[in-house]
Amino acid sequence: MKKILFFIFFFLFIRESFAYEYSRKDYSTSIWTFQIRLLKIDLLWDDRLVIWISDSWESLSSLVKRYNWKAWIEWAFFCPKDYTNCWWKNFTSADRYSYWENFSRWEDTGDRYVFAIDKDSLAFLYHSSKLNSEMKDEIYMWIGNHPLILKDWQSMLEYYYDRWLIDKKMPINQPKTFICSTSKPWEILMWMVKYAHMDDLPTVLSEIWCVNALNLDAGLTLAFYNNWEYYVWPWRDMMDAVIITDKIWDEKNKKIVNLAQNYKKTLISQINNLTKDKAKVDIILQNVIDKIDILLDKSKWNRKTLLILLKNDLMKELWETIAYK
Repeated sequence: MKKILFFIFFFLFIRESFAYEYSRKDYSTSIWTFQIRLLKIDLLWDDRLVIWISDSWESLSSLVKRYNWKAWIEWAFFCPKDYTNCWWKNFTSADRYSYWENFSRWEDTGDRYVFAIDKDSLAFLYHSSKLNSEMKDEIYMWIGNHPLILKDWQSMLEYYYDRWLIDKKMPINQPKTFICSTSKPWEILMWMVKYAHMDDLPTVLSEIWCVNALNLDAGLTLAFYNNWEYYVWPWRDMMDAVIITDKIWDEKNKKIVNLAQNYKKTLISQINNLTKDKAKVDIILQNVIDKIDILLDKSKWNRKTLLILLKNDLMKELWETIAYK
């Protein structure tokens, strides 16, 4: 156990990185009476789209300051602890892929479709049984949510209405957020249509040349952080998020992700050397995760990023048994 703790406390000696200012331009346009604010991303050039996985929830500003991104918005639906039916816990059942690694709880995407990015920075839609199911190994990043708004220019909302999957809050006239690809799979549009009904989105998004479009979270988690300030202030912290970064920081990310995975393998190997009893392994894993939580409060920048990634990787080892209890 001492060796295991040594690896955790080793993170305290990782050199900090320093943030510098990014500025990301967002565009405003209008279609009929609808006001739209857009972030346009060209993945063939310097832009990179990253799905960042959180173990609990936190503010956009703290995430941006830690990870040095150009811009950030909210992501897929999750269960917040201020909902009584979430048992006063923050958790998610969303489909989650980040840097090849699958953090999803389910293999079957169910009624959710996935907006995926491959290793060549090209976007495509994925469903475990209905669409591009053979391309799962191609997924580098993905975002799973519902409803799917457009598929090959065609509205998909009727499918969700028929299954009662568009709840009473979704259709009302309020800001709606989205991510979409155009006829160029490397060109991504994302952000918000102000005060729109859900039924308006297929037509409005088609007018700005969206071919495939997925609904994202809004309501109390509606947020946009850019150039070190909130453009839209959130009323609730969130879990995972959609990030725009560049090639340089994306490559730095990969190194941190790989380092966390290597430390996880070392820790798991040492734990398995201590005991083969699955219940005891889970207890040790939980103890290690608790130690990481303590270190997170004392850490910044690269060190905190690495610790969070390591914690996420270790949590995956427990999901099979804890299953969001």
